[in-house]
Formats: sequence, structure tokens, C-alpha cells
Amino acid sequence: MAERYPTSVPYRQASGGYHTFRIPAVVVTGAGTVLAFAEGRRGSAGDSGHIDLVLRRSADGGRTWGELEVVATEPRRGTAGNPAPVVLADGRIVLVFVRQGPSATEGRIRRGEVEAAEG
Repeated sequence: MAERYPTSVPYRQASGGYHTFRIPAVVVTGAGTVLAFAEGRRGSAGDSGHIDLVLRRSADGGRTWGELEVVATEPRRGTAGNPAPVVLADGRIVLVFVRQGPSATEGRIRRGEVEAAEG
């Protein structure tokens, strides 16, 4: 039986220089381009560490994907993640995300142990 809806996978584990991709977020532009954002986790699948915010684009409804693009990185090898793209009424796209330095682990943040300068 043929697929009712074609599917594709924009991110595969252990590709593009990343160990794991997590936290996908997808929007479609007014021109019909699919933008698939995700966290590109470099060293492991862990929630802290060197994590970039990456993007792949599709001009054919998600059947095929363009090259991987890094859209945000934390310069000290920390985390840029939790992508939340929003398409505004005028068609512009705003990408909201978090950034934290390499020593600002989730546990330390929750315990109030991270200074603003740490990220």
C-alpha cells in the first residue's frame, strides 16, 4: 500500500557533525518554504553541553531538505536551544530560543547558582 502522505526525516542521528538532534520546531513561510529548526547536540544526547541551533529548509513541502545551517551557537561551547519559531502576520519569522554558558547546567540554574555573566 502506498503512503497516504509522503514523509521525510530532516535530521538523522550522528550526521552533520552532531551526535543527536532534539527539540524540533517547524514553521512554513508565506512562500511555502518549510523551516525545520532543531538542537544539534555535539558531544552527546545530554541536555547540557555544546548545543547549536540548526535549520534545514525544504522548498517542496518537506519531501527533500537543503543543507544543514547553524543559526545560533553559544561562543563558549554552551547551549543555544529550545527553538520556538513564530510566523508574524506580516510574514516575518521571529526565532525565540535560550542561550546558556557551558557551566550553567540545568541543575545549577534551578538551584539559583548561576550568575547572569555565566549565561
